[in-house]
Amino acid sequence: MKRFLTLCLMILGVFWALPGCGQENGAQADLVFVNDSDAAIVTVAVDFQGGNGGTQNADSSPLRRGESFGFEIGEYPVTVYVYDKPVYDIEEGELARLTIQKAPQSGERWYVTARDRADGLVLTADTRWPEGVPEVTEGGGFWAPSGTQILVVFLVLPLLVLAAVCVATLDKLEPRRRRGLFALFFVLLGLAAVLLGGAWALDQYGLAWRTWIQEAMSGALWVVGLTTGTLTVAYGRRWLPERHKAAGKAVVVLSGLCLASAMLFGTVAGGLWCLGPGETVGDYQGRKAVQGAWTWMETSYCVYEYHGPLVRGAEPIAWGVAPLLDGASAGAG
Repeated sequence: MKRFLTLCLMILGVFWALPGCGQENGAQADLVFVNDSDAAIVTVAVDFQGGNGGTQNADSSPLRRGESFGFEIGEYPVTVYVYDKPVYDIEEGELARLTIQKAPQSGERWYVTARDRADGLVLTADTRWPEGVPEVTEGGGFWAPSGTQILVVFLVLPLLVLAAVCVATLDKLEPRRRRGLFALFFVLLGLAAVLLGGAWALDQYGLAWRTWIQEAMSGALWVVGLTTGTLTVAYGRRWLPERHKAAGKAVVVLSGLCLASAMLFGTVAGGLWCLGPGETVGDYQGRKAVQGAWTWMETSYCVYEYHGPLVRGAEPIAWGVAPLLDGASAGAG
């Protein structure tokens, strides 16, 4: 049950992973799944600290022997899951799993190989392409950029362009408007630091934002970001063409495209990131706890350690398909 986010994000992971054919599975892939079995493997998923993903053939057909998919892993350990069902229907159907504790040495990658055994499918890991396995070089999979590449192209670079235009625009505005845009710009930076930097810092101590504060800060960040970006483009339109003519107009158009890209990507990816469980505070086995209700195909429940109104434990201490808090003690909070 605690893999709810993995299941939820796997639909996006189909497009964000590095699937391909053969050994050359993307220059950035540090883990490659290789099929050396006759099992009906449809979906391959990875779950690691700070991220997850899943991939399959474009037509949801089982992998052929020798087909492979590559993944760019963030932080180890990583667990590889293999399913006989499509990504949207994997509540059941797990065939095998394997956890790798450490990242490969520099210049190497992990090859996780699926093989048939008398007692079922088995996954093994090695830093060499599995001996005797033919490399499929056509058909089967499809290629898509990695999640990191998508993040950089559609969010990071547009934000850097907008920030540069904003800073340049601040220098050209009259004092009243400069103060307003300056304040918005630094409120935006502050919100991002508290929300994203805080989430990273909390994770180092096994904590996570409570759902309400994470969603509230995400909503505020979206509104302030949209306002700041819109004013940046509007104010830039007033002085850039006058100072730089054709180049200025091109920068204004580019800024508008960057704003649209950042807001669209931020709305989709950021919205998924900020989603948390519906939370209830109560008692679990005699101590105060937070119960999260996750809804994915069906509702499941996770219990987290209570650490106050703003944060909770990052990892569940119990989970199940029925409410877990002690009877009448459950209440909103």
